[in-house]
Amino acid sequence: MAQQRIIDARCVVDVNVQGLPTPLQVSITTKSSARLKLITEKEVMLMFKAPSVKISEQPLANQPNQFPVNIKSLNEEAILQFAESDIEFCATVHQPNQWQIGQQVWIYIDQEQIILATLG
Repeated sequence: MAQQRIIDARCVVDVNVQGLPTPLQVSITTKSSARLKLITEKEVMLMFKAPSVKISEQPLANQPNQFPVNIKSLNEEAILQFAESDIEFCATVHQPNQWQIGQQVWIYIDQEQIILATLG
């Protein structure tokens, strides 16, 4: 479900995703907002541009879209899962030795690297 607000020439859309503790913030142009005919509580689909999901040991200061997750598996990419949810994210890992399976980390998703589409 989406709710929007205008910041400068961009529109920040708060998207409620079941299982996430806070809404995901998506930044789109005001022109895109008008074209998508966004209204409060309209269902939307999200797609992340790769590699937009980043991993860090600690939360980043003053950044939206940060969530604590656990590392479920680890190769050239990490599969990250929310503790009490079936939601999983995949992130590219440049230094796999830095992380361990089961470790709690933070993910950050750049709000300008999320594609928003409306349903119906």
